[in-house]
Amino acid sequence: MSQSGDSLYRKEALDRLSSPEQLDEMISISSTGAWAGLIGILLLAATFVAWAILGAIPTRIEGQGMLFSGGGQVVDAVSLASGTLSTAGYSIGQHVPRGAVLAEIEQPEVVLQLAAARERVVALSDALNVLEGEQARLSSARASNAEARRAAYVDQVAAAGQRQEAYAARLEAQERLAASGNAANATVQQVREQLASANQDLASARAGLLTIDADLLAAQAVEQRDLRNSQQQLAAAQAEVAQLTLQNDQFGKVVSPVDGVLVEWKAPFGTQAGAGRPVASVASGEGQLQFMLYVPPGEAKRITTGMTVNVELEGFKKEQWGTLVGEVVSVSPFPATPEGILAVTQNTTLVGKFSQGGAPFAVVVQLIPDPSSPSGYQWSGGSGATTPLSAGTLGGGKVTVETRSPLSFVLPFLRQAGGA
Repeated sequence: MSQSGDSLYRKEALDRLSSPEQLDEMISISSTGAWAGLIGILLLAATFVAWAILGAIPTRIEGQGMLFSGGGQVVDAVSLASGTLSTAGYSIGQHVPRGAVLAEIEQPEVVLQLAAARERVVALSDALNVLEGEQARLSSARASNAEARRAAYVDQVAAAGQRQEAYAARLEAQERLAASGNAANATVQQVREQLASANQDLASARAGLLTIDADLLAAQAVEQRDLRNSQQQLAAAQAEVAQLTLQNDQFGKVVSPVDGVLVEWKAPFGTQAGAGRPVASVASGEGQLQFMLYVPPGEAKRITTGMTVNVELEGFKKEQWGTLVGEVVSVSPFPATPEGILAVTQNTTLVGKFSQGGAPFAVVVQLIPDPSSPSGYQWSGGSGATTPLSAGTLGGGKVTVETRSPLSFVLPFLRQAGGA
């Protein structure tokens, strides 16, 4: 029986069971797989301890905002006249100098009025030329006629003067003869009548000379009046052309009010644009791009200058492009007003979007430049954008307000447990 029992178990196993004092001896591991598993567990444990001590878990505050040019703001370019919007001179993202023509406003009514006014100018100018020609011919004819009349009147004055002298001398002689009784009174009276007629002819001839000059002055006055009226009509038509040209050329153009970057078209082409309507938005400023971040009111006080900000722009997925790296340069001491947000964004919809959680605080983030990056700015976690960035791009930002080791989160619980 005992032989059969011994055959069922190995001798080494029976010896171990019969010698319990060997239980305190070190187990010998001879398997390679066992050694590898043990080393892996130890490495994982060491890695966890190192991470708990040396690792960092950031605490971040999130918000929404928009890129803008440093030292500037987004300004609207408005239409100065009513008409159809056409002919875009620039594309979104292009730099536009101040006064550059962004678009044109077609004004059919003004064009028709301008054409009619130009026709009036041509007609009035022709009429003025005809009038001046006629007046020149008439003036020459009047001058010739006046000279002839003047010559005739001069001859009449001379003849009448001679007769007057002759009749005056004769009258004097006849009166002496009549006084001595040698001449009849009828003869004296006849001579007197002849002298009076000579005086009248002399006066009439002299009056004729004066009439010639008066007639010339009157004719010149009429000519000057007609010429002045024609010139005034032409000047008025030319002024109308100038005004309509200005309205068509200057008021018919939408120009950039500032030097900056075209960030948005606010009116579709081919539609009617009323006077004073915003047509495009231009981001001003000559400095580097900054990000205006609007954060909830309850979180803003934790943000200070110098903190790191990661900005994820719309259209640039973080998984593919990464995030822009920036630094807080200022935090508004008071909540931003809707008017203040509108002054930056020029968009009432964005005012509501950025104020959903209450009146936000404005945080200005300076993007860190990187000359080696195609965009010109530093990116984290990705290759970054391959094209230059433009003001007006929306996005979200995360401000790192604190960085703590994982162990610091566990220690309070360990102390609390130890105290219990």
